[in-house]
Amino acid sequence: MQLAKGKLPDAPLFDGVDYWDAIASHRSALKALGLPKDYTLHDARHRFAVRWIRAGIDPNLIAANLGHKNAMLVLKVYGKHRPCALDLARLDLEKFGCSSGDSAVPAAAAEVA
Repeated sequence: MQLAKGKLPDAPLFDGVDYWDAIASHRSALKALGLPKDYTLHDARHRFAVRWIRAGIDPNLIAANLGHKNAMLVLKVYGKHRPCALDLARLDLEKFGCSSGDSAVPAAAAEVA
């Protein structure tokens, strides 16, 4: 938001960046990545949010990266892609070297006790 401070509503946000140069760079990147010509920055933003929420990333962190003041909008728009609590718990168990059929106490924790 600091970049926009004091600028008129129709003023360019990034000084020195020509619109057509930006379009050409975008098209070049799409071609290099094998993405369709109509793939927009909004599409990329949406894909980022969906991938992160499916990976179980905290919605507050996603909101901060998208520039939202809190996670409410992220949960409203992308919440349907969020893994269920059981899936998240299974991921946590795997981080500790347990499978869902193992004891509730990870081996590393049992050694400490």
